Amino acid sequence: MPISSDLIKWQSGIDHLNNNLAGTETLTYYIHDTPSFVGVFDSVGDGYGTTSSHDSHEEDYITSVFDSIDQQIALDFTRVYTTSGSDLNIYSLSTHTDWGSSTLGQTWTKGSGLSSSFDIAWKYTADWENDRYTIIHEIGHSIGLDHPGGVGNNAAYTSDDTVMSYNKGLNGWRVAWSQSDINALVSIWGAEDDNATDSNDTLIGDTGDNTISALYGDDTIDSGAGNDTVYGNQGSDKITAGTGEDTLYGGKGGDMLYGNQGADKLYGNLQDDVLYGGKDNDWQHGGQGADKLYGNMGVDEIYGGRDDDWLHGGQDNDKLWGNHGADKFCLSKGEDQVMDFNSGEGDWISMPAGTSYNLVQKGSDLLIDAALGDLLLVNISMNDFNAGSSIVVG
Repeated sequence: MPISSDLIKWQSGIDHLNNNLAGTETLTYYIHDTPSFVGVFDSVGDGYGTTSSHDSHEEDYITSVFDSIDQQIALDFTRVYTTSGSDLNIYSLSTHTDWGSSTLGQTWTKGSGLSSSFDIAWKYTADWENDRYTIIHEIGHSIGLDHPGGVGNNAAYTSDDTVMSYNKGLNGWRVAWSQSDINALVSIWGAEDDNATDSNDTLIGDTGDNTISALYGDDTIDSGAGNDTVYGNQGSDKITAGTGEDTLYGGKGGDMLYGNQGADKLYGNLQDDVLYGGKDNDWQHGGQGADKLYGNMGVDEIYGGRDDDWLHGGQDNDKLWGNHGADKFCLSKGEDQVMDFNSGEGDWISMPAGTSYNLVQKGSDLLIDAALGDLLLVNISMNDFNAGSSIVVG
């Protein structure tokens, strides 16, 4: 029968895990694979136990438990291969100093604050259905689930209803999350927000290094902190990066890409895109289409790509390539270099109204010197440059 989500929430466990997460969504888990030496006990939880290695089918099952709930809730789970920094540590034990003869598993809270973690242990019984139930039951504790009403043997419920019941159901021991378990975990952590669909999605990353791929539709993506890789794919997408060194691909459709902080790489790809580098030293490429590329702060490299593009370096000393098409280069603060100015393709310079300037030959390059900033046209001779047709003020 359905169970109220509040009936199977373990609040102190939730609080402990929230201390670890500190506003993020990613948890790491470690599966212990080293057996104890004969006569030696390993530190597990609040005591000591005799550990066994996990067989491949046991590891596969544990991974499947995390993978199956990862698809349902906002938390993201990643396997690691050391206890150093791991959030959930899973052990197969034959004995433990805390256990009586009837104990089949246990979950312990460890540490505090950002160092909060869980040790999870299960006892091998040679009954694979029973062992799987113990494993998923203890993992349930580690991500915020409790026994029904806080009582494992609560007679109102069985394992048909939840993996958190001690009572065997008519269908045997449950080895997969019930809908009540999923509902409770969604109520605690929120529904999965990383899954892209063919509709207009909102996808949000966390503080880790995310890879986010949208599908069809006009999507809104916020990659969060970390060094992220984001693919907008089809549709007119709005992609916003955070503080890391991010790589953003607009894909098909007219996209808007914001690099924000960090040395980012932005690639518009097809159709008419708008790219903002943000702070730090960014790399931008418009791809195909009539694109607008704005470097903002930092020493940026900006490539228009095909078609008629608009390029603005922003602050600092940037390098601009229009590539193909009749491109518009905007005068901005700093001393920017236009690396491939070609009046024959229709390239031109744009200045704000009221701007006065001087043309100065600097070796093989032509400097457009203005109070707002300078533009250096690389490999352009003053004798071949027609300011009347190539510079527009206002």
